[in-house]
Amino acid sequence: MRPLAPHFKDKIFQREEIDYGNSYFPFKKIVFNNRETLFVSERNLIEVFEYNPVFKDDLLIDHSHPISAEHLDAIKSNFSKGYSDGSSDFPREIQSTINLIDGAVKETRLRDFIEFCGDHLFFEGFATPKCLYALGFIQAYLLKAFGEYHNLIQNLENIIPKARIRESVSDEKIFEEVIEKDKRTKEPDEDAAIQEDVKQEFLPSLLTEQVEKAKFNKILLDYPVDEIISLWMILLEVWKCRPVNSIQVFFDPEDVLELLGCMFDDSAKKGLLPQSEYKFYILPPGKYERVINLLMHVTYKLNTDRNNINLERYCEALIATFSCYSKTKVASLKSNINKERGNIIQSIKSLPNGTYKTDFLKVLGKINEYAIIK
Repeated sequence: MRPLAPHFKDKIFQREEIDYGNSYFPFKKIVFNNRETLFVSERNLIEVFEYNPVFKDDLLIDHSHPISAEHLDAIKSNFSKGYSDGSSDFPREIQSTINLIDGAVKETRLRDFIEFCGDHLFFEGFATPKCLYALGFIQAYLLKAFGEYHNLIQNLENIIPKARIRESVSDEKIFEEVIEKDKRTKEPDEDAAIQEDVKQEFLPSLLTEQVEKAKFNKILLDYPVDEIISLWMILLEVWKCRPVNSIQVFFDPEDVLELLGCMFDDSAKKGLLPQSEYKFYILPPGKYERVINLLMHVTYKLNTDRNNINLERYCEALIATFSCYSKTKVASLKSNINKERGNIIQSIKSLPNGTYKTDFLKVLGKINEYAIIK
């Protein structure tokens, strides 16, 4: 089957230069028909994704006939597969690639990595599954790296000199061979082969890692840990809520367990949590603190009936663990930790029914001040 080659009747696809390092958030929210949400910065892809063949006929295939809804769905599907795999790969692969302590070096390498992704994120109308998958993969990595970079900048503003250490990223030809080879040959039939090919090309040059922060003593959990776990599992879904307004950070239950193991210790009880090493989470743009505040305050209310650990300890754990609290003082967080609980709870209630939502609301209902929120 010959690959699709869409193009607009009166214009050609052109590259747009974006200064990601100095941009606030150069990504546009795109929602596909299946309600999947993506954030895209490549101008040509945005135009194609927002194109509606019902009302327009100027996006052509091979200079001959208007693109059909079926062709558009195929383009979106292949891009979405790469985007999804790139989003899942980023926290597992990139953050374990390099263990840098020097924040200035991290800043430089993240910026270079972002620029490198931006250079390769260009849709010129060559719409094979492999090419679209690669573009989706790059877009997801670019979005994730952008979030880490800007949170890192906020953390470094007051702790490093203005002069930055400059280290360039090796100029490996990431994706060039994938895309050029695909132009000459037929694409493979299996998505797994596409994913593996892209990852083998891309992963060797990934350069990022979390920022070091002062360690703290983990909080002992005396309340039934299985319920605490059920409460925090909502992190797998809550990124979709409007008050959070961000992208996914936790992708499977093991990610949430690792987080809980960083902050809490239940070894004296059932020992359900892993003995996680200290980790600092650089969160993407958005309002993740709204849900994290809620989860930590509920955990405090449940656990405080079993021991005398004060709220300040829980606030210290948040500040030491998440980048969104980089400029927050313990006293301020303590005073405002449950300030926006109503909005976030109502938003969680509006999520589609599922196990995580059900379990969250069940645990939440055990605390009177939260149970009465309708």
